[in-house]
Amino acid sequence: QSFGALGHPIVDPETGSILSVDKGQLLQAQVQSIQEGTAGTPGEIRGVFYEADSPLGGLEKNSSYGVFGNAYHPIENPLYTKPLVVGRQDQIEKGKAYILTTLDDNKLERFEIEIEKINHQSEPADKGMVIKVTDKRLLEKSGGIVQGMSGSPIIQNNRIIGAVTHVFVNNPQKGYGIFIEWMLRASDS
Repeated sequence: QSFGALGHPIVDPETGSILSVDKGQLLQAQVQSIQEGTAGTPGEIRGVFYEADSPLGGLEKNSSYGVFGNAYHPIENPLYTKPLVVGRQDQIEKGKAYILTTLDDNKLERFEIEIEKINHQSEPADKGMVIKVTDKRLLEKSGGIVQGMSGSPIIQNNRIIGAVTHVFVNNPQKGYGIFIEWMLRASDS
């Protein structure tokens, strides 16, 4: 079973260049703390990797639109037991949607957002959607979108339409999402 994550590349912090992948592993992680985002200072989810001797999968590709690989065992989602239909960008509409992310007790949760803007694209690019966190629970816990939420699926009308990629530094309630179609295309190439 293949997987895709992040929606953006893993880069060298000093040069900003995309790191090449020789080999890597998908590991279990546990949230340790959440630093709330404020205007001018992005927050972050801090976690630790564990069960390094039992990886979930192998990482094979680090691209501009995410990291990709193959899972060693089927990946399960407790909120959606069956795969979601893919929503193309022409099926996305402004308004209510949801993101899935993990904050407390390693529990995957669904939080309400609003899609404020759709930047229709004919070629792969990030920042396809502007999203705003409207869920009061998520705003109380994190202030909105924080570092560590990259790759959180965006779901609208029971379709997976994209993934969270960036936060607005001056407004952590808002951020960008990449269209899922660009991640799927990157996983095939």
